[in-house]
Amino acid sequence: MILLVVITQPESRPSKFDTINFDTTESAELYFKNVRSFFYSTEEEGEGTFNAYRLKAMYSDTEEFGIRFVIYNNWRQNMAFIRIDTNHTDFNNIEYLVSASANGETDTIFTPDLFNASQYRFAQSIFFAARNKKRIGIPQGNDTLWVSESQMVNLRKNLRDYFKLVGRL
Repeated sequence: MILLVVITQPESRPSKFDTINFDTTESAELYFKNVRSFFYSTEEEGEGTFNAYRLKAMYSDTEEFGIRFVIYNNWRQNMAFIRIDTNHTDFNNIEYLVSASANGETDTIFTPDLFNASQYRFAQSIFFAARNKKRIGIPQGNDTLWVSESQMVNLRKNLRDYFKLVGRL
């Protein structure tokens, strides 16, 4: 019997990141609201439909350049969305970001459109790069403007909280 289980086991678990789903569970919302929300400034937006959570550490950083995300929690429908905070991050003239690792490999992360699925995929790409300790930057002609290490730490915290909230971690 044990041999049968060992033989039929899949080689690896499927990634929870493969499908886009914005649903939250009550336990994840309670954890976020009671434990993690202390680190966020909260505002009601959309005439009270959404609670917008902004990580305080990202906005207390004095650096001009950074990528800032907002977690929008629709508590009435048990859904949460991640979006670029367009009040503090301007990607109007930027087509892509660069992700670089210590060994010199670079990846391209394209900036999202305004749809939630695109914003989710962008946040997912940034999260994977930040989790793998890669640097993120914006090409500026022949140079690259890199996100600071303190901003990368804050990005990891912010995106980890969001992906826990929607059950991906």
